[in-house]
Amino acid sequence: MGLDALLETYKPEIGVIGCNFRTLSVSGREVLAQWRASAEEWLQTAVAAGRLAEAALISTCNRFEVIVAGAGAAEHAHRELAQRVPAETIYAHRNRDAVRHLYRVAASLDSLVVGESQILGQVKASYERAQELGLVRKYLHHLFQGAFSTAKRVRTHTEVADYGVSVSYVAVQLARQMFGPLTKSRAAIIGSGEVAELVALHLGAAGCTDIIVANRTIQRASELAARCGGLAVPLEEIPRLIREVDIIVGSISIDRPILEAKTIRAARRARPLFLIDLGVPRNFSEAVRSVPGVYLAGVDDLATIADRNRALREEAALEAGVVIDYGVHQFERWLQRVENEPSLLSLREQVRVIVAGELAEVGVTEEQGHDLVRRVTERITHAWMTRGEDRPIGHEHPSDGQKPPANK
Repeated sequence: MGLDALLETYKPEIGVIGCNFRTLSVSGREVLAQWRASAEEWLQTAVAAGRLAEAALISTCNRFEVIVAGAGAAEHAHRELAQRVPAETIYAHRNRDAVRHLYRVAASLDSLVVGESQILGQVKASYERAQELGLVRKYLHHLFQGAFSTAKRVRTHTEVADYGVSVSYVAVQLARQMFGPLTKSRAAIIGSGEVAELVALHLGAAGCTDIIVANRTIQRASELAARCGGLAVPLEEIPRLIREVDIIVGSISIDRPILEAKTIRAARRARPLFLIDLGVPRNFSEAVRSVPGVYLAGVDDLATIADRNRALREEAALEAGVVIDYGVHQFERWLQRVENEPSLLSLREQVRVIVAGELAEVGVTEEQGHDLVRRVTERITHAWMTRGEDRPIGHEHPSDGQKPPANK
């Protein structure tokens, strides 16, 4: 069966077949990630051959999912995926369950970190890629658009993304609680790795633009300072900076503390100092807590807050389920209208013939009464469909035995 014939006749079954961080190990997901380019070629071939009517692929570090439409499409995709990974690691959702799953993925309710913002962008990129490959038509187009709008409603109407669950984010939020808006605060970051960069990004997002980066290698410090619009200094400058900054973040690997209590006391500060220790081993001595006006937040402190926030996100995810249900219901209503399209087209044609015939009896040709035929046809078919009738004009309804209105 050719593709055009398939699109005309298939029952629009939706399927999501895949693996994620819950079902498949990292090594298994790496195998699928390496297969991605070949998987796109397989999808193109399957759509061209009519084995799939529509298809899209979501491939991230935490999931690999094929979204398909068409009769038997889910089974075909499942067989193909089972050639790459163990069958027991594959989940398969169909129709309503498939729609719900994709909506939950887009809304970040099925993520390793509930409420993460990156997944929606990844789903959008997957949809755009499927469009480029010519794999998307009306069913998956409407499905993905529904997923995007539902994800937006989840983020707007629930608190699923309101609680930070990374220690770097939590650390900056604690700084905001201490100093208020960080627009007038000065911060020093010790280190230049990934954690240091995340802190710099969060500080910038919180309004802090006066950032100093200190590192053993001044070149690495300069690279991070350039990305965040800050100033690079050697690691030896940290004791001097104690007098000048409000926040010091430690995220460097070192065998002994960089800051001791005596060093801070010697600086004779008059205003508060907030120390954020993200280093393992610790960058700041525990004794600094004894210095008046100095506040220390360590990894364990921040992790406790992050865990509490994660629990709050999970609670918000339950509320988001109502929004997901509403989105699924909207898609099912649209699907029902699509399924009724053939009946509606047939009904319109029958009404048009009858109206044109009635006008012809009084001497009005169809060309002369074109606008009238169109308006009457639309009015009658709309009234017929909205009252739930789908029988053709001139035939009895098999379920109620009643005759339709007589033609006059």
